Amino acid sequence: VFSIGVGSGVGQSELRSIAGSPSNVFTVSSYTQLSTIVVSISTTVCDVVVTPAPSTFAPTIQLTSAPTVPRCTQTQPVELVFLVDGSGSVGTAGFTSSRNFVNAMVARFSVGASSTRVSVVQFSSSTRTTLTLPQGVSASTVASAVTSMPYMGGGTNTAGAITFVRTSIFNAARPGARKILVVLTDGLSSVSPATAAQQARLSGITIFSIGVGSGVSQSELSTIAGAPSNVFAVTSYGQLSTIVYTISTTVCDEVVTSAPSTATPTVPPTALPTMVTTLAPVTSPCTQTAPLELVFLVDGSGSVGTAGFASSKTFVNQMVARFQVGATTTRVAVVQYSG
Repeated sequence: VFSIGVGSGVGQSELRSIAGSPSNVFTVSSYTQLSTIVVSISTTVCDVVVTPAPSTFAPTIQLTSAPTVPRCTQTQPVELVFLVDGSGSVGTAGFTSSRNFVNAMVARFSVGASSTRVSVVQFSSSTRTTLTLPQGVSASTVASAVTSMPYMGGGTNTAGAITFVRTSIFNAARPGARKILVVLTDGLSSVSPATAAQQARLSGITIFSIGVGSGVSQSELSTIAGAPSNVFAVTSYGQLSTIVYTISTTVCDEVVTSAPSTATPTVPPTALPTMVTTLAPVTSPCTQTAPLELVFLVDGSGSVGTAGFASSKTFVNQMVARFQVGATTTRVAVVQYSG
């Protein structure tokens, strides 16, 4: 069983009770965001199917996940900064997963002095810079720095960390480059991040917030990001790897839009580089050589609404498109419920 929660009205404990495994739980902040997790969930389903069947009566199943998608293709500069929670609640295993997540995200971009530059800052009660933007100009340099990044421990001052990257990291941003900040945290900030996040966005920084576990607040994540579509959540650090494609593709999508309005002087159009970023293509369907029964149980209660239900239907169709549907391969059932 895979459980998907939408919005702030779902209970993480109930989702885990339904799925039985934290790795089978997914959450999004709105119904419109469902399409961003299609690849993550369908690939996870493929991975689960290749494990031994839970019943001896089930046929032998051999499915392979879709191949890793290529990196984003870009011809404009991007300043990509990761703000990584290193507080005591993260733990050494969680911090290792965070480092792996950052490296996997960076691998989706073309890193270089004239393309994407990467900075990584760890925070707890204070901040520690692992890599500045001028330093993060090669994939090997970034990977080495992230892999060797020591775990800090301590409290969680997300507000102070956001202010730090705005004033001490993004101050080295190239004129005309898009400024992207990815905030990864598993707890509440000791100081409200509302003002710090607003100041960052006013300076032209687009923020994506990622919450891990049950200790995070959806409202705080939304306050940090400023837009529901820029908020992501997973139930455990081990699940971060399942949303790399989703978030990196969303970042690519953000980069091709017009630059956000800022309080800084307007850069003359002639000084701006051409904005052309191509999203990685949708991955091919899972390849299977054994039968699979795939059932969708779709919430149709009053709280969903007509727009939300339309997004649910689109999600189901996108999921089904990732599998080989047929009488001898994958059969699909869809059940709506309410009351």
